[in-house]
Amino acid sequence: MLVTESELGKLATALPKVTALHVEVIGDNPHLSEVLGLAFYAGKAEEGEGAEGSQTFCYYLPFRLLKENGGEAAKEIRTWLASADKRIAVYDLHRAFVALSWQGVELGGVDFDVLLAGYLLDPTESALTLNGLSARYGSPSLPADEDVFGKGAKFQVPSDEIVCGYLCRKAAAVEPLTPKLKEALEEGGMTSLLQELERPSPSCCRRWSARAFAWTRRN
Repeated sequence: MLVTESELGKLATALPKVTALHVEVIGDNPHLSEVLGLAFYAGKAEEGEGAEGSQTFCYYLPFRLLKENGGEAAKEIRTWLASADKRIAVYDLHRAFVALSWQGVELGGVDFDVLLAGYLLDPTESALTLNGLSARYGSPSLPADEDVFGKGAKFQVPSDEIVCGYLCRKAAAVEPLTPKLKEALEEGGMTSLLQELERPSPSCCRRWSARAFAWTRRN
């Protein structure tokens, strides 16, 4: 679902069901990049919800709406993003955290990073893209970013409708990848490595990012 300004309240109402989040960042350096939008995966339809059981609920929020809107629904979404009480999975926590921080939006409550898990399972793999991980672990297939946005001089952000469909597929891909990667980490005896060594705490992220922000501004 493409969220419009008038439908921010629908997204705010669905937030308790969200289990996976994708933050699309445009640019190689998250300190200097644009946040295009966020996709919130809220699970499959249940009986009585007016949809087929196989239909999934995913909400795409263009970031400009969150940035420019000061209403109660937008505030509720910001509060939810910052909350450490939720448990969600993402792809590339560091990139999402830094890019959002530059825009004054905090991100907390991330319980699992599929990119980091994929790296720990195979640190020699050079292309740990979300579509690559999905193909490797038998999750629904995804097109590559360049197939949607183009690459280099041909890079172009398509319409909100196209971006909505693609990013919702990304958020939906994070959901089935999470238990598969957790199982692989458990089998490899690396669960504690992910939890204790490789994933910094939010406070650590904030201190590191503050130093990085200061360095970027000086240079």
